[in-house]
Parts: sequence; structure tokens; C-alpha cells
Amino acid sequence: MSLLDKQSTKSWKFRLPILQGILASLLLLAAAYQQGRYYNWFFRTYPKAFEIDYGYNPPARLIALFICGPGILIPSGSNAYNLSKPLLGISVLCVMAFWFWVGLLVDRKSRGRGPIIRSNLLRGAVYGALLLFLGFLWCNLGPIAVLDNQFGPTFHHDLSLYLSVYGLRAHFWMDFIAVLWLGGLSVLCAWQFVVSLKTALLSFRH
Repeated sequence: MSLLDKQSTKSWKFRLPILQGILASLLLLAAAYQQGRYYNWFFRTYPKAFEIDYGYNPPARLIALFICGPGILIPSGSNAYNLSKPLLGISVLCVMAFWFWVGLLVDRKSRGRGPIIRSNLLRGAVYGALLLFLGFLWCNLGPIAVLDNQFGPTFHHDLSLYLSVYGLRAHFWMDFIAVLWLGGLSVLCAWQFVVSLKTALLSFRH
């Protein structure tokens, strides 16, 4: 094996997506098992129920979002868990793409390299596009619901009762963790967007 091959196998841009992809796959499969067991119990207990229990969320799916990142939210968001294999495959690929990007940044930082995109103006445009994409996730994939007063005037009482019934299986936690991930990424992208444009404007003046 050549020196270049050895360096590439040690690269975080390969390690992180492979590790997180495997972990996400295992956790989502565990979530499918948990959901199957829960709904078998639910429909045995409530045979006349007309719909599924939308307040329930598999704990393994919550752990996957917490550890593996916002790629878990694509394409179905924090909505009720969907067992469709193509959708699960898309989620795992999005997780791997996210951690490839993180690993690439870590590699460049550890090797003393500059930004991937040298042009400040172009880098600002990329971060602006990422902000628009994150805005799409906020508005269309469910986590923004946690910021709405969806429980009415008795919000705090209803929420505490809801969490006492479901615990970590409450769907609320998916929205909460999604807000933390997307909020942090939005702040990061907004900061980089402003810094890149400011640097570009200063370079034009000189």
C-alpha cells in the first residue's frame, strides 16, 4: 500500500461517514423493531383505534438523530416514523454526506490547509444556499412545530402530562433535538455567510 493510500484510509472524511452510516443503519433498524413491537401492543390494547399513535417515536430513532445528525431528518423529517426501505436508505446516505463534509473540514484543519473554496464571494454564496436549504428543513420537515404553541393555552400542563406518559418515546423529543441541530447549523452558516461577504467587500475596496 502506498503512502497516499495509507493517508486516505486514515482520513476523517472516510472514517466519519462510514462509522456514522453503519451506526445510523443499525439504529434505524432497531427503531423499526421497536415501532413494530409498540404498535402490536397498541392495536391489541386498543383494537378499535382508527389511526396509529402519533405521539410515539422509537427511542432508537431519537438516539440516531442525536448522535448521527440532521441527515436522519431527510426525507421524512421528524414526522411519524416511516419503515419504507428506500426512505431509510436516503436517510443513511444523507447522514454519510453530512459527516463526509465534517470529516473533510477536520482533515483540512488538521493539515493546516485553507478553506475548500478560496473565493470569499463564492464561499458566501455557498453558505447562503445552505441557509436557504436549512430554512426549507425548518419549514417543511416538522421541527419548527416545537416552537409553536401547539398545545393551546394549557401548553405547560399538557406537555408535562404528554412527557410523563411517553418519556423518551415522546415524539416531542425528535422535534427538540432537531431544533438543536438545525439551530446550531443555521447559526454557523449565517456567521460564515456574513464573514465571507464582509471579507469579500473589504478585498474589493483594496
